[in-house]
Amino acid sequence: MYLHPRDIDYFLAIASHGRLSAAAAACGVSQPALSKAIQRLEADVGLALFERGIHGSRLTSAGELFHASAVLLQAQHSDVASLALELQACHAGLLRIGTTSVTRHAPAAHALVTLLKRRPALRVTLHTGQSDELNSAVEEGRLDLAVVPAYAGRPFSSKQDELGRDVMVPVVRATHPLLKKRKLQMADLVGYSWAASASKSTARQALTGFFSASALPAPQISLEFSYVTEAVLSMVAATDLIGFVPATMTARGVGTDLGILPLPELHLIRSIVLLSRPNAHWSPLMRAFRDELVTNMNRPGIIDPV
Repeated sequence: MYLHPRDIDYFLAIASHGRLSAAAAACGVSQPALSKAIQRLEADVGLALFERGIHGSRLTSAGELFHASAVLLQAQHSDVASLALELQACHAGLLRIGTTSVTRHAPAAHALVTLLKRRPALRVTLHTGQSDELNSAVEEGRLDLAVVPAYAGRPFSSKQDELGRDVMVPVVRATHPLLKKRKLQMADLVGYSWAASASKSTARQALTGFFSASALPAPQISLEFSYVTEAVLSMVAATDLIGFVPATMTARGVGTDLGILPLPELHLIRSIVLLSRPNAHWSPLMRAFRDELVTNMNRPGIIDPV
């Protein structure tokens, strides 16, 4: 039995999107082409993989079992394709990187700049997303590597190598009234609004926990963001908002008009890790990217080395 990799891709797309129209748009093909591919795959397998209804396509029990193996098969095919590209292009192939940081000073950005200068033929796809999303993309073989923050007690399913540590801190504009207080206390922050990450994020939950531990009401969030961007820092620097961001962003030219509030009880230490798929083939480009990350992490002002 031969299962065409493209049919596997289409199968996984339908399983993910739940509708032929959405899956076809994501794959860049017509719905009839997608339907024929699934019919061909079901004929090869000898079982119905989807139940079709007015609410879309849902995996059958056989489809659920097939899905787990299809994810693995797609990842293995991706590994083989990446290796072939490496061999054909003499290490000038494709590197697929994920990151949660969207600023110019992000560790992944620094490492890629160096690689692109040294390897003009290199092609990079850079995907920005939430940590859990990037972990899934690495595990399923859609990304080669991802650089993400990791928090104690929240392990990833992908293999993780710790690169260093940074700390989330409360920051305000340089002329903020709170910076003028001689003995700043947690209670002094009550009444001020915050710029913080989404409510389900680990950083946001930790922030709320810090206030609860001090028997204070939860912080009022006026600006909620998915990623700490330079635009977010600019808004904090222009208002009375208190931001909860990585400390390094105030020391490397991004947020130099911001000051860190001297409240150690509001510091959240986290690790910066490199995610990879267990037992995956490490191409020379992947190793080069990892080496550049390690080199950059050990430079002063990037993050605190472990």
